[in-house]
Amino acid sequence: SSCSCSRVNGRGPRPAIAGGRSGRGGKKSSPLRLFAASNEPEVPTTEDGASGPGLIKALLNAQPLAERYFERKWWRKPMWYFIIFGFAYFAANTISLSFGAKAVNDVVASVLVVIFYEASSRVVYKAKKRTVWHWLLHYFKLGTVVGFLMDSYKLGG
Repeated sequence: SSCSCSRVNGRGPRPAIAGGRSGRGGKKSSPLRLFAASNEPEVPTTEDGASGPGLIKALLNAQPLAERYFERKWWRKPMWYFIIFGFAYFAANTISLSFGAKAVNDVVASVLVVIFYEASSRVVYKAKKRTVWHWLLHYFKLGTVVGFLMDSYKLGG
């Protein structure tokens, strides 16, 4: 059977028939649809039908693509929550180390941390519907608090 898709040495996009089987059994086959190897969603087109790379198009389509990304596999949300928590823990330790090394601008750093904490709490808790982005911000905030607490225990305070 010949396929019109460009497969080199068995690699490339896998053809998938929309109607079921590949035309065997005497039935007329339906049109051929191709999916990417990773089965990830494609970037939706704009109203003029144009799609492709572009920073503005990528930014405009980021939210629906991210929502679909997290809905596809159950383990992606907890994995990203853990990654964000760990990154925030590292960021808190870095902030504490860099400002505490010379004891310069400690008050400014603490004011900025409190402002970030209060602003992110307001964004998360005032939202009518919490999206993945709200939860990621919440876990980042939680990681920074835990990081600062652990750093204070390390310093004996």
